[in-house]
Amino acid sequence: MRKSRHSGCGRQAGFTLVELGVSLVLMGVLALAFVAYWRMSAQEKATVADRDLLAVTERAVVGFAHARFRLPCPARDQAGDEDCTGGRQVGFLPWRTLGVADARAGTLMYGAYRAPRADQPWLDMDLAQALDRLRPAFTVGLPPVLPATPLALNPPNANLLDFCYALTLASNAPADGSALGVVDANADASRRAVAFTVAAAGLLDADGDGNPFDGRQASASSAFPTFDAANRPLSGGYDDRVLAVPFNALFAQMQCGQALSAVSHSHVNAATAAASLQQALVDYKRQLEIAALLAGAGVASATAGVLSASAGLASAVAASANAVAFTILTYGSAAGVMAPAVAAVVSNTAAVAASAGTLALSVVAKQEADRRVTEVVPLVTDSATLATAIDADARTADNLGF
Repeated sequence: MRKSRHSGCGRQAGFTLVELGVSLVLMGVLALAFVAYWRMSAQEKATVADRDLLAVTERAVVGFAHARFRLPCPARDQAGDEDCTGGRQVGFLPWRTLGVADARAGTLMYGAYRAPRADQPWLDMDLAQALDRLRPAFTVGLPPVLPATPLALNPPNANLLDFCYALTLASNAPADGSALGVVDANADASRRAVAFTVAAAGLLDADGDGNPFDGRQASASSAFPTFDAANRPLSGGYDDRVLAVPFNALFAQMQCGQALSAVSHSHVNAATAAASLQQALVDYKRQLEIAALLAGAGVASATAGVLSASAGLASAVAASANAVAFTILTYGSAAGVMAPAVAAVVSNTAAVAASAGTLALSVVAKQEADRRVTEVVPLVTDSATLATAIDADARTADNLGF
């Protein structure tokens, strides 16, 4: 019996629906894992790239401040040209003004601390304006008087000292919600002022509101210049990266401490001390001149005393002669009047001697007073020259900056 030609053929192999479903699930899991890995990798790369860009930007801003004695103003658009009109505090990074050669720099948000004081320039804290702020309290004229209004340079000359001084003023200023600040990611969410901020939007619009920036950056403006602090952690609704430079950090980067201390304190203190010494010598000279005048008056008084005593002696001698004549006329019966007359002569002779001694002492005192006046005159002249030179050097240091 022959076998059927089809009897030896087996079933055709293939995926069952279960196997196909499992395969699709595995492929989906792998796809999700790949997407998650890609997203994490992309975010990590973006984080590194943004961190590097923010570091480059910080160096550019600090370099700009070194060269221009101010911070750059924010740009109004991504073209990157600074716009200092209208007191703009928040805008785009002025990358073109800064010379940051990175296409991504135009997307960065930038804020600068600006708190102008047009009525009192020496208290101005607009860090985006170069201004002659540092006005040390130089002495004015003689006697030295600290003016109610600190002296400005004439002509005014803004330099790095003035920028450093503005940083000092801003760091000590009371809280001002209308000036640039950041909100810390701590329990009380405290707000603190900073010199400048730069923010980079995350890879994705994490909060999904259509604005690439999240958190406080999404609503930051010149009217409400508040950013999130750099310590705000990333989350499902926040993936911005913020660089916030405090006043003290910028003060240190600019190396302000030594120069500002020397020019605003040490040099001025030396100038003030020199002016005070010069005035003290002027006063001392006047006192010596008064002493010389008094000594001259003493000589005149002693001379008058000698003359008065001499006149008294002459009168006593005359009285004695009268007494002798009277005694002779009375044949000695009035000899008693001789004793008082002789005593008067002796007394007036002693008065003449005492007055002569006083006159001699007065003449010596007058000569000593005149000598002291003569000696102090060149000291007054030299101290005035020295005070003028120190004052000029202190003003030059303020003018040149560092």
